Amino acid sequence: MYSSRITRFYDKLGPPRTPSSEEIKLICQMFDGAGVFEVSLNAPFLIIRCHSLPPKPWPLTIGGIPIWLTDSATGTPLPQGSPGHSQPVLPDLRLSNIRCPPSESIALISKFFTDEYGILISEIMWTGPQLHLRVPPTAQISSLPCKISNLVALYNTSSLMPNEKEIEKSRFSP
Repeated sequence: MYSSRITRFYDKLGPPRTPSSEEIKLICQMFDGAGVFEVSLNAPFLIIRCHSLPPKPWPLTIGGIPIWLTDSATGTPLPQGSPGHSQPVLPDLRLSNIRCPPSESIALISKFFTDEYGILISEIMWTGPQLHLRVPPTAQISSLPCKISNLVALYNTSSLMPNEKEIEKSRFSP
């Protein structure tokens, strides 16, 4: 039912790229009856917003990128978080936007926040060019670093897991 004429939106050595206008046209054709009104890349997902959800089954990926198909004009599959505003930290860590950070780096980041800010990081999620960190509700996010190594740092006070209401409306629903 769904076409496989779309090439990968990334090469093996780089991060995902935004689909070209020709690829966006193909995606809109794939979900023709759904009234696609937006196609955007929000790593690690290709977000496809439509007026009504097309009949299932839906593809899990397009161009090698997991899709998030929704009839919502707002919202994202993952919590976005708030950026920090202070100076970047741990520049020598050399994190990659194409490889998940090793457990040693995650432990170092957690220890750094405990030692330098007195904050216990309860979750860390990597999404390519960003690190999402779960901090306590009392944390002063504006005083936290804007980057960890070369990755943008975004902070949340609630779980980093996808929003359950949004999941129900997305491709993950039964």
